[in-house]
Amino acid sequence: MAVPITTLGRWRNVIKSFATLGMRKPISPTKYKGQLYKWQSTLRCGLKPRGPVRNMDMKSILSRISLVAIAAGLKENNTPISEREQAATDELTLVIKRSILAKMKGEFEKAEQLCHEALAMLVPLKREKVFSAEKLLQVTVYVYDVMANLALAQGEMDKAETMFKETLKGLLQQGMQQDANAVVDISLKLAMIYASQGNEEQAMQGYKFCIDTQKNKMSGGELDESTEEDTKALLGLSMDCYSRFLLSREYYTEAEEFLTNALDIAQSVFDENDTQLAALYSDLANVKSMLGKNDAALSNIKTALDIAKRSDSPIEAVLHCNLGNICLNRGEAKDAQSHCARALKLAKKLKYKEVILQANECLKEAKDMRK
Repeated sequence: MAVPITTLGRWRNVIKSFATLGMRKPISPTKYKGQLYKWQSTLRCGLKPRGPVRNMDMKSILSRISLVAIAAGLKENNTPISEREQAATDELTLVIKRSILAKMKGEFEKAEQLCHEALAMLVPLKREKVFSAEKLLQVTVYVYDVMANLALAQGEMDKAETMFKETLKGLLQQGMQQDANAVVDISLKLAMIYASQGNEEQAMQGYKFCIDTQKNKMSGGELDESTEEDTKALLGLSMDCYSRFLLSREYYTEAEEFLTNALDIAQSVFDENDTQLAALYSDLANVKSMLGKNDAALSNIKTALDIAKRSDSPIEAVLHCNLGNICLNRGEAKDAQSHCARALKLAKKLKYKEVILQANECLKEAKDMRK
């Protein structure tokens, strides 16, 4: 069944509504190759309530990227600055870095407090005109982005939506183009949020906007090598997330198509032993299994396991569990029992609760099948 997709223009209108007059020089987004493109399967792109175990860090639900480097907001301007401005810049940088470190440690409350501290520090700097209006906006946008990701990490979707929109508004106020990778990145996160809220129309608009925008830029032939890699990276991530959304809505054939395309992009950039390739092969195996393509599913999951073993990856527990479920679908109870027992052993060692739960369910089904 074909999936109804709304027009690219409608999502552009949504983005346009965030912009105001008084455009300024755009800030520089972070490099995506080392951060965004190492897209982890920690993104809840579709929030499927049941099904194969996702290849994820079990404690995380968000991509580990920030759109705007501290250097972009605080140190990019090469013009001489006063000692007061330099001191304020250094102090702000330290507070923001402490917030990011707290987030990485899972200390979300502390991270948010530090973000509010950074915003409070801007008040006297604005009043005393220590920072220019441009620099104030740059720093504010960066802090909003950190706060948005904090909210997303904690599942506070309404708050994350608000903060991402504020971040997007700030980027556009600075003159960033609507098809910039940073704008597409936020649009992708908003699409995921809409999906989690059950707003399927806006979610689908968002995913389609991200994919079409990146495809248009790739086909234009005007990107330099670095920008092309970043753009391609974000295209792959968008396809990966959209496939998860389609899967959660039981559009299995379409999900298979987009996940296959995401894997093709990953293969063109990642090292052959990269864990992310293993994750994508496993995801594709799960989709094929749902479509009844059990032979292809088995081939893909075995490829995923080979990669994981070569890279000594902790997702091996997840892959054994998924392979066990595929074996159940093929009626191979003995093999299913073997792989799920291995998954259970690894999962207990790594304290992967979801894998432990599904591995036990798999073992129970395998036992019943062998009676």
